Amino acid sequence: GYVPYPTSYGNGLELPIGWPDMDVLALCGETARELGLRFLLGYATLVDHYQADYRPGWMRVDSSFNPYPHRALCPNSGYIEELLLPQLDELLQRYQPDGFWLDSEGWTLAPCYCSACENEWQMLKERSAPMNRRDSLWPEWLEFHRDSYQRYLGRVVRYLHDREPELVIAANGAYASAHREDPPAGIHRLTAELSAAYSLRQAGFEARLLDARALPWDLLSWTHCSARSRPAGSQPSLPVYPK
Repeated sequence: GYVPYPTSYGNGLELPIGWPDMDVLALCGETARELGLRFLLGYATLVDHYQADYRPGWMRVDSSFNPYPHRALCPNSGYIEELLLPQLDELLQRYQPDGFWLDSEGWTLAPCYCSACENEWQMLKERSAPMNRRDSLWPEWLEFHRDSYQRYLGRVVRYLHDREPELVIAANGAYASAHREDPPAGIHRLTAELSAAYSLRQAGFEARLLDARALPWDLLSWTHCSARSRPAGSQPSLPVYPK
């Protein structure tokens, strides 16, 4: 939820006492250009615990109107208009990056009963949102949220390209195995993070799916990824085999 530069939106990361007063992103940009490298900025979008604390009405909530454990923000909330898009524009104006890596958080998708989602559903269907899967409109309710995510990500990409058409934009966690829709125009690269357990098996599966997208792609692994059933560091050691 914090950003490492002097932002005008109140979520800047304070440097530790004794650190030199410097603009870290400006320094990174200058260094990248001196080395002839592209300068890309990463931005986490829908998982933002700082904003979840500051604006709890932006969180995705379940049918009991409680936030989900991941405390993700809803793509239909005011977060997009009031913070995400303006801050991306601020980054563009301040640092002129060559692109953005958007941690687009598609894994957080779940039925949301926030006021924004309920009002939009009411306007579309002229009835209240389904509360459980016994409702005949439950499949449409799930599809509503997939469409909401797709519109949100497409809107962010258009917003950036309207301001800088040559930007390279990568979407992390989108359009892999859990996301059957086609990427919107303007996304140039896809990335996906491997799970901590069975990551080797997952890597082969995700690679086949991403390769069918006709876009460059990368698989990202964590330091605790394991080909076995539990993350590295939380399972017994492999037996010692004689040499």
